[in-house]
Amino acid sequence: MTNNSTSPARLAPPIGGFQEIEGRRIFVHRSGSGGPAVVFLPGASAVGLDYLVVQQGVSQFTTAVVYDRGGTGHSDPLPLPRPSPT
Repeated sequence: MTNNSTSPARLAPPIGGFQEIEGRRIFVHRSGSGGPAVVFLPGASAVGLDYLVVQQGVSQFTTAVVYDRGGTGHSDPLPLPRPSPT
């Protein structure tokens, strides 16, 4: 599920918040404490909140973080086309 809305008034995520990186907001939800931290990297059309149940289980033992990549979920859209790495 992606959220390609460019409206600044789009709905806020039900949990978590935003971190600003290079002028764009990235959705992040952190729970638990301790280390090492476990960061869930969504892929294959998934978004951070797709991992919420697993994150909550892991957060019982250590810090667990889910996020939405730029241009997906609740994160701000990215400019297109994206350049390929050199």
